[in-house]
Amino acid sequence: MTVKSLLISRFIKDKGERFPLISIFGVAGVFLGVFAIIVIISVMQGFEEDMVKRLIGTQPHIYITDTKNPMLLENWKEVLERISSDPELKKNVLVTSPFVEGETVIYFNNVTIGGIVFSVSDQMFNGLATTPPSHREVIVGEQLGLSNRMIKRDTLEILSAWDVAYSSSAIPKIRRFKILDFARTGTYARDLKYMYVNIEDGLKYFTPNSGFPTGIALLCSNANDAAMVATKLKKMLPNAGSLKIDTWEDRNKKIFYALKLERFAMLATLLFIVLVASFSIVTSLVLMVESKRKDFVILISMGLNRKELKRVILEIAFIKSAIGAISGGLLGTLFCFLLQKYKFITLPAIYYDTHLPVHINLWFNVTAVLFAVLISLAGAYFPLNMMSKFSPVLELRKN
Repeated sequence: MTVKSLLISRFIKDKGERFPLISIFGVAGVFLGVFAIIVIISVMQGFEEDMVKRLIGTQPHIYITDTKNPMLLENWKEVLERISSDPELKKNVLVTSPFVEGETVIYFNNVTIGGIVFSVSDQMFNGLATTPPSHREVIVGEQLGLSNRMIKRDTLEILSAWDVAYSSSAIPKIRRFKILDFARTGTYARDLKYMYVNIEDGLKYFTPNSGFPTGIALLCSNANDAAMVATKLKKMLPNAGSLKIDTWEDRNKKIFYALKLERFAMLATLLFIVLVASFSIVTSLVLMVESKRKDFVILISMGLNRKELKRVILEIAFIKSAIGAISGGLLGTLFCFLLQKYKFITLPAIYYDTHLPVHINLWFNVTAVLFAVLISLAGAYFPLNMMSKFSPVLELRKN
């Protein structure tokens, strides 16, 4: 065993009642902090990943509307033809369809309810229901159905907002639709307002001018390519300056912003836990340096220089923080893996997930471990500064 190894093993096993206890609390604090960071951030990323999958599976990936008249796209056939005839877009776009989106009033069980009707072609209904709605059938958002005690095959009386605004009749027409199914998209606000009908009913009953859609909807082969496809569309479409092209990410910005803000706030809070825990390790090092002045005088007089002593202090700080951070990282990753595989934590029925979702990011886990170690090493500046100001001559005179 070298002199340096002997020093580390000697100083890391401090005698006395207080110093080891402070070190133990510091190591335990770093362990709990890293463990909590990995588990909580993995769960939050799991929630976000599941939400993205639902949004991708239940909504078009790109929406094309007119900026001058957001509720009506008059040249929709020309736009649809240009998209369908472009060979480059065919590689990335699976389905193109006119879509209709409009305000409605629902009469059900003598109750008036505000809602939104959305309709696209049958190919885009795959994520919402096993069977797309046919004529005068409607798929109702799950929360809208639950809050109003609706069941399948119930009849809804639906009044289009456009009938009120544009109808020449004094009494707007109320149309009856049967509930085919209930849709669960993954967002509470959408499921509380939206209803879905087939595109023929949408074009006939829920637009300002019958036969003209709100816009064009596109379903991409890869949802992550939506931004790239939207950029191509802006360059190739006629009168692209008057068209508004939104992706599914643009339409759900608030949701993703809220999730990122929540994750950032949680991460900052947990990092402060690690920071506070590292203070205990730094405190134990400061007390060790202060209590072992005589030992340092003897070591220096035997020929050990200050750099070697400082290196010993740094290695002690590294060992203590690494024990806590690595053990916390390994157990946190193992816990997330078990949670992901066996799903032993179930959620109440009010949540969209039946089990706690987990997304394991090994790079993030390694970064969390390294960050915890670096915080403790940065805190070692204070005992190292004490070593720099340490005077062996004065210590010898004191004794």
